[in-house]
Amino acid sequence: MSTRLRTAFRVLVPWLIVSSGGLALASMIATKPQAERNDRKAQGLLVRTTRATSDTPKLSVQGQGTVTAAQEVDLIAQVSGRVVWISDELERGGVFEKGDPIARIDPSDYQLSVDARVASLKQAELELELERGRRVVAEHEWDVFRGERETELGEDARRLALRGPQLDTAEVAIQAAESDLARARLDLSRTTIRAPFNATVVSEQVELGQVVSGQNPIATLIGTDAYWVQVAVPADQLPYVNLPTRTEPGAEATIDQSLGSDTRTHLGRVIRLLPDLDAVGRMARLLVEIEDPLGLAQGDARDRSAIPLLIGSYVDVSIAIAPFQDAVEIPRMALREGSKVYVVGDDRRLDVRSVRLAWRLPETVLVHEGLSGRELVVTSRIATPVQGMQLRVAETTGRDAESSTAVQLEK
Repeated sequence: MSTRLRTAFRVLVPWLIVSSGGLALASMIATKPQAERNDRKAQGLLVRTTRATSDTPKLSVQGQGTVTAAQEVDLIAQVSGRVVWISDELERGGVFEKGDPIARIDPSDYQLSVDARVASLKQAELELELERGRRVVAEHEWDVFRGERETELGEDARRLALRGPQLDTAEVAIQAAESDLARARLDLSRTTIRAPFNATVVSEQVELGQVVSGQNPIATLIGTDAYWVQVAVPADQLPYVNLPTRTEPGAEATIDQSLGSDTRTHLGRVIRLLPDLDAVGRMARLLVEIEDPLGLAQGDARDRSAIPLLIGSYVDVSIAIAPFQDAVEIPRMALREGSKVYVVGDDRRLDVRSVRLAWRLPETVLVHEGLSGRELVVTSRIATPVQGMQLRVAETTGRDAESSTAVQLEK
């Protein structure tokens, strides 16, 4: 091969290679696929939400108090004398029904007094009978004597002649004798000391053979028909408690008495609002009554092993209040700045609302105005909330969540 041909070959081959590559690249560029244009939608802030529910729970005013006796009396003998009998129940913890005998004083002197008063009454009755006989005689004499001088003597003379004053005196003497006899019998009945109401014994201070009088108490009794609990509650919650009226009873209450690891529950009812505030905590005080606190009305059917409500016990009290109308419940975490909530609008935009609270619970609050049931309320934090900002719902919780898994995802 000549020198000229070799030179031409060296120049032509690289040029052909470069040209072929350029043609291939141009063909690839000309035939490349075209991506479709897709405008990206603006992304809202991702938030968790819960649904406000109108199925509000049962509400109650919480308080603490001390159990006290509704009835308490120091039993004192109304007559003096030597104690000749004492009931076996007259000891601390003993129980009496109304009218049961507790102790007896020697009745001998009082029985003698009754006998003497009976005799005095009998004597007065005889005197009256004699005086009535004398009156009959006087009337006969008056009929003989009066004649023409009756008009001159007058009515006063006639009354004296017919022994009117003596007859009145005899009648008054009978009334006095009857009163003395009634008093003597009353004193005799008082030699038996009886329970003034259904009661249990707190203390007793009498022994067999002891001489008692009206100066010293025999025993201290407290009533068993009912106990009272003085409950301290916040004064601003009083408007929600139903106090008793002439036609309606007070609100129901539940009283819990803690005994170690055990808790005894009793039912009661508000009977009165005390007129003053607690001196220490400036709390209002309600009086709650518990009927049959010892379970005595149940007789043999009651649980003998159960510890009854004890005087002086410190108890927790829940007083039921009427449910709020048109109130909805939301978690406490959904409340912002004390009186605002963040609501997800129909267009998934933030709606900052001011609400009016009706009640606060440990985990939730009840909203009375500004929110309706089943609205979505934001529970997650929003660093800079702006009215109308776009939102994305990441999770919906609550009793009324529409999804069975309580989760809604929006892409």
